[in-house]
Amino acid sequence: MIVENGGRGILVSGGASPRIRYNTIDLNGGNGLDFNGSDNDADSLIENNLITRNGGRGWIYGGAVTRGYNNVWGNGTDYYGAGTIPDSHLSSDPRYVDPDNRNWLLRTGSPSLTAGSDGGQIGRYGGLPDFDFDFDGIPDFIDPDDDNDGVSDEEDLFPLDPNEWIDTDGDGIGNNADRDDDNDGVRDGQDAFPLDPNESADGDGVGDNTDNCPDVPNPSQADTDGGRCSEVNQAE
Repeated sequence: MIVENGGRGILVSGGASPRIRYNTIDLNGGNGLDFNGSDNDADSLIENNLITRNGGRGWIYGGAVTRGYNNVWGNGTDYYGAGTIPDSHLSSDPRYVDPDNRNWLLRTGSPSLTAGSDGGQIGRYGGLPDFDFDFDGIPDFIDPDDDNDGVSDEEDLFPLDPNEWIDTDGDGIGNNADRDDDNDGVRDGQDAFPLDPNESADGDGVGDNTDNCPDVPNPSQADTDGGRCSEVNQAE
């Protein structure tokens, strides 16, 4: 992996005979593969590399090198002074899984998965592994419910925990394990409204912190009994 450098990805000095194979050269600030103004040595072998989204040129000079089966795409300029580009080269989106979060695996259907010199992948990594968390026979990368808890991964805050899927108070503890789901300081077993941080006792719609009768429903907050919160103090 040669990624996210401020300058060049790879700089090859004149006269060198490098073998550069199966690299992902992505998002570097300068040129991706730079032969430093030289056609370079014909004994060089450059193949099965992804050279993508670099800020400068993707491939600069090196017209005499032996090369093939590279994917050069999305750079500031893909080629400069590189001679004749072989037919085996691609210039297409490699379809990385999530490069913004440093995941350069290739998505299913990527043209780079089968375009290499041996019919395999181009670049450092191949496709998504066939990992199956819940052993249901469906690989996770296509399984809509990785932990098989009945809640789709898109809606599941804990997609790899079959016992958790929601976190009402956002404290990182799923509701099944959290003893205070709404984080109002009252444990769920003692809270008549365990998912409402503004209510814990009487359910009159007035938060306990300001309710003049927190244990007796009194939505109007009328006080007809001198603060004793008896039934006559409740609004009809």
